[in-house]
Amino acid sequence: MQGLRSYFCRPRLLNLKQRWWGLRFGLVASLTGLLLWTAGIPGVGDGGFQVLHATAAPPNCTTPGSCEALIDAQAQQRAQAPSMLGCRAEVGVNLLSNDNTYGEYQNPSALDDLLASLSSAGLKWISVRVIWSVVEPDAMGQYDDIITRNIGRIIDRASSHDIDVMLDFHTLFGVAGHQNWTYPQWAYAGPAGDQKGSIQIARDPRTRRAFASMQAHVVEQLKGWPALKVISVVNEPWGRPDDIPDLNAMIGDLAAHTRLIARQKVAIRLAAGWSFTSRRADQRFDPSLATAFDVIGMNVYLDPNSETQDSGGASWTEVDNAAALVHGQQHLLWITEFGDDTSNDDQQAAYFTAAVKRMSPTADVMLGWMWQSSKTEDTFNIAASWDRGRPSFHCLTHPDCLRARPRQL
Repeated sequence: MQGLRSYFCRPRLLNLKQRWWGLRFGLVASLTGLLLWTAGIPGVGDGGFQVLHATAAPPNCTTPGSCEALIDAQAQQRAQAPSMLGCRAEVGVNLLSNDNTYGEYQNPSALDDLLASLSSAGLKWISVRVIWSVVEPDAMGQYDDIITRNIGRIIDRASSHDIDVMLDFHTLFGVAGHQNWTYPQWAYAGPAGDQKGSIQIARDPRTRRAFASMQAHVVEQLKGWPALKVISVVNEPWGRPDDIPDLNAMIGDLAAHTRLIARQKVAIRLAAGWSFTSRRADQRFDPSLATAFDVIGMNVYLDPNSETQDSGGASWTEVDNAAALVHGQQHLLWITEFGDDTSNDDQQAAYFTAAVKRMSPTADVMLGWMWQSSKTEDTFNIAASWDRGRPSFHCLTHPDCLRARPRQL
């Protein structure tokens, strides 16, 4: 039985070489990726912030339970307990930046203090996001590398605090006109009145090639950092039901492309409701494409205390089926976003406790939405509750979770 730490080659002191993952595709995904690649994806050739400190568990928050702890041989060698006592899933946060350049995290001592505090609170992962409009704002091939340099410094320091990193090429789909801030205006294309935004990455092969070239440029600069373990190729693809063929082609294209340029594991972040296991056929991506990824991420904002599907078609059955699909392929299921409004911290604390109980037995990593040091007024910002004596953050990192099922890895 292989633990999550072994899957990601922890600890680094063992200096183990990363395994070659390209041969782990299923036959269908391999042939699909090859055909799509032949169709034209290009290669590589083409301030400061306040640091908050964790506190003891507030009296109104549940404390760690007695469920079975997952301690593998590597963790024992480090003489360290697992990050989540008794829970299957490791926990982290989506680390956001106010202007999407991560400039506010560049003070070295403040960055180290933040990462040390997150690590001491039990977090093992952060996800940092790359925005196309920030990297390539003015014209194709004219890159602004400030975000890449800033993210590189965060990844570099994360290694010193036993925190690993997901690189999230973050996209918004189905956003009309010029309202989509993730999308550079020079790449804008589409018939008037139609859905615009990142859907063009699916509908227009030229736009997709441009997006892939930007990814190659960023990955080439970051792929050597040891803490960078996972690269997510796209976030929450969706559209109209008749966009499914184009979206499938995009998913296969980007997975094949990233396999060729990256040393890291390849992921996709899907919205519950539009996934490989969606209960609605017109919102279900081709399940055979799931084998192209080491990590399937799902952004889940369902009520953990209800089995009723939401208005968008998302359901817990879909999430459970995704876990069965992914673990059956010996890969990983991540909950790449989950969270609740911080304006009522008791409500958010109860949500975290219930959500981790519901998802931890089937998920391998869970990333809370969101942490942003410089924007504490955001109602989903976990940083807003950490320094106010409120229980939310503790209930995220130390839940009284249910007994976990054995890992299928």
